[in-house]
Amino acid sequence: MHWIAVVVVFALTVGYLFIGAAVFRKLESDNEQETKTLSYATMREFMGNNTCVSAEELEELIRNMVSLYKQGILATGNQSKSSADQWDWWSSFFFSATVVTTIGYGHISPSTQGGKIFCIFYAVVGIPLVGIFFAGIGKKLIFPIKQLRNRSDKKLVQTAISVLIALFGIGLLIFLPAWAFHHFEGWSFPDSIYYAVITLTTIGFGDFVPGRDERSYRAGYQVLTIVWIFIGLSWFAIVVTDISDIFKAKIEKRGTNVQRRKSHMSSSSKEFDAIRPKADSRVSRA
Repeated sequence: MHWIAVVVVFALTVGYLFIGAAVFRKLESDNEQETKTLSYATMREFMGNNTCVSAEELEELIRNMVSLYKQGILATGNQSKSSADQWDWWSSFFFSATVVTTIGYGHISPSTQGGKIFCIFYAVVGIPLVGIFFAGIGKKLIFPIKQLRNRSDKKLVQTAISVLIALFGIGLLIFLPAWAFHHFEGWSFPDSIYYAVITLTTIGFGDFVPGRDERSYRAGYQVLTIVWIFIGLSWFAIVVTDISDIFKAKIEKRGTNVQRRKSHMSSSSKEFDAIRPKADSRVSRA
């Protein structure tokens, strides 16, 4: 990629970040303040109804509950309604998948020193391994897509084919799983779509995580989710590569055109400089 193209992409990226910051701040800041106000009001109401509990004791209890929740444990007075075991075999398998795919939901994380140290080495080895796998799958699947796209010489048709492939993948790997999550998890359909997109882009906020409740089909459900994640990430890598190639070709073409104009202007200037002494000598003789 030419340096001009790099600078253009960098400027677009920075501008995109500023736009994102402005929109998110506008959409989320008011809700944050309302949530803070509500939480303070709830604490004051609780303290008023339970005068035997001091503010320090309540704060300590809340901190302990938050600490447990960060470890994936929902502690309640009724043990039957507490969260399912987060480190059983299939939950650990699901966690391992989120590590090597860099999704990292954050719903559970190692709390022991041994677990943290092992996670470091596990990620260092596993992430490149999975990256090689996705790259191999991408190379195998992108070839027939390019063949299909290059059947036409028209850029508009090639772009349309890429868009249709992307839309097909969205319908199959975003909306269909979102319907399943809506049905099994009880999430709203927009939340289910949000979760699917956040997962397949490996953002993985962790605000929505499937299979956290105790169910008879929990193990199979988590395995199917992992299979969907691997298929979806492979497809996403293919689509991103395909679209990136299209935009990269356009940017490089513009950069080449600019370079050609510069070289043409430079050559024209040199030709003018070469002709000018001859013209000046003719004028002096006259």
